[in-house]
Amino acid sequence: MYYGNEGQLEYDFVVAPGADPNRIELAIEGADAVEVDTSGDLRLEVAGRELRWRRPVVFQQRDGERIDVAGAYVLQPTP
Repeated sequence: MYYGNEGQLEYDFVVAPGADPNRIELAIEGADAVEVDTSGDLRLEVAGRELRWRRPVVFQQRDGERIDVAGAYVLQPTP
């Protein structure tokens, strides 16, 4: 799902119960550089400009309660 939040585009991956969230993958093409910085943000350089995706916020809903879960971007080598 994607939506606007205070003038920013945001997105959520909604994972069904029992599904493996480790299977979520993003493919980025056309960036000159891609890195995960020390704050956990994904930092891209594209045509001399910086694009930043904030570190993932991961949680699950259980009995109407939000439970935070550890999560992070993991860069995979390109084949």
